[in-house]
Amino acid sequence: MQKRFVLLPSIPVERETFRARVRNHAQADPDGFDIYDNMKKERLKKGYSDRADGEAACIKLNADSSNLK
Repeated sequence: MQKRFVLLPSIPVERETFRARVRNHAQADPDGFDIYDNMKKERLKKGYSDRADGEAACIKLNADSSNLK
């Protein structure tokens, strides 16, 4: 069975860098991790800075949602 909440890299934010007065849009880095709700089909914008925090939150959310059934 698929888990309700899963951890995903956050949507990359384009960053501008100036190099010799030319914009370089090649840098797009994820700013952490978000949780995706498979039941509601939506991304929860929590913004966890590292994977361990996000995974811990996913475990808690999945445990809480299974207790409600």
